[in-house]
Amino acid sequence: QRTTGQTTKRAADRFAADLAVEESEGRTGELRWADFCEAYESSRRRWSEKSRESWGIVKKWLGRLGCPATLQGFDSGFCARWQAKLTAKGLSEASVATYGARLKASLNWASEQEMIDRAPRIHVKAYEEPRSREVRLEEFERMLLLLPKVRPRDHPIWDRLLRGFWYSDFRLNELRRLSWNSLAPLWLHVPGDYPMVRIARRGQKSRKSQLQPIVPEFWAVCCETPEDLRRGRVFELPNGKGGQLAYRTVQGVIAKIGKRAGIITNSETGKFATVHDLRRGFGTRMAQYLTLPELAKWMRHKHPKTTTTFYHQADAEQLASKVWAQQKGGALGGAPKSPVSGDT
Repeated sequence: QRTTGQTTKRAADRFAADLAVEESEGRTGELRWADFCEAYESSRRRWSEKSRESWGIVKKWLGRLGCPATLQGFDSGFCARWQAKLTAKGLSEASVATYGARLKASLNWASEQEMIDRAPRIHVKAYEEPRSREVRLEEFERMLLLLPKVRPRDHPIWDRLLRGFWYSDFRLNELRRLSWNSLAPLWLHVPGDYPMVRIARRGQKSRKSQLQPIVPEFWAVCCETPEDLRRGRVFELPNGKGGQLAYRTVQGVIAKIGKRAGIITNSETGKFATVHDLRRGFGTRMAQYLTLPELAKWMRHKHPKTTTTFYHQADAEQLASKVWAQQKGGALGGAPKSPVSGDT
């Protein structure tokens, strides 16, 4: 809004769109892709770091695989061929779906701003099942055990970070930015009886401010920092230049630890444990203590279906052990013995 001099976001979007069209008029009669990108990005000043990075990757793949010179060249046929090329390049279904959704959002915006008559149809696969399972306790302990092999010089820092993920629902970029500073997007403090994290709008995926509860174990990890040193980031990850390590760097290190530990969370694709699998593990454990609505609120899921699909599925072995334990004690009303024993 400040850049365009408009008073509302809607007016700023309209101004950016009109300016892009104006700049292209008289040259081709169509809006150049480069001009569209400039207008679209200027309307997305509040993008998160991850969203901005994802859009950058979309543009990179469009440039690498052949991109129409004008916005009007992005029809359903081109988009389908582009997605097929991404798959042929070896990208996972999840990545193709993510980049397809990002391109679809940009073209929907173009349609809303009347830059194109109608946004093309882009197929984005919806996942009904988790793309990977959670990291379990024995596996997590293995990650901690092998950590010095991956990070021999600074493994204490990474040990604390991994425990922070294990005991919280925070995403990578959230834990990376968590701060003792009250002006930070994610502020750890004690507003009442329990410690909480105040998440500002700019610090959250949903772009909504809220107060987020934490578990006692996570608070204990944070309090390993002496009280008189609680300034700046809660989890310091120095990059050697006075700043914090980049998102992709942290993501890569944790993936490397998961691979070194041999933790495969998707047997079909051979995917090794990642940061999100740690978050999924926390959600799975919390499902034992919270109702479905409570868990959805704690995990900050926009759609309850996400909670049901990814976190609220009791392990079959746990269910079986409960039933068999009850049966041994004769608590199931004199149920017959297991057929496995040979009795009928």
